[in-house]
Amino acid sequence: VMKLFLLIALYEQEQKGKMGSKTAVKIKKADKAKGDGMFQVNMAYGLAYLREAMLKNNKTASNALIRKIGIKNIESVAKRMGADQTTIAKNFNGDNYGKTTANDLAKTMIGLYQGRVLNRQYASRVLSALAKSKERIK
Repeated sequence: VMKLFLLIALYEQEQKGKMGSKTAVKIKKADKAKGDGMFQVNMAYGLAYLREAMLKNNKTASNALIRKIGIKNIESVAKRMGADQTTIAKNFNGDNYGKTTANDLAKTMIGLYQGRVLNRQYASRVLSALAKSKERIK
């Protein structure tokens, strides 16, 4: 569930032109999740690849994106979406990804449809990514 806010924040950065298809993120040692063989430390990966891996529950990809976007930016996006009871962990290495409420999730989904943070094009990308994801909400 916390990946929803990360995904919205990522698309907001793209919408603002701060990140794009040419943006690469180097994986740092602190990003690397235990037992992850998909990513190598000190190697750079494109945003699309990291986003897809994050949506498949890859913690290393999630951690790298959190670091790149910044936890304050992600929390700001959550608040602007109306999720004022939501907190997000600084990384997804443990079992705690943060906390949210059903009410905050409802406000966030309504906010996507209303264009609260993202324009229609980017909001559609978020919804499309969620619809394609075969992972269960945890």
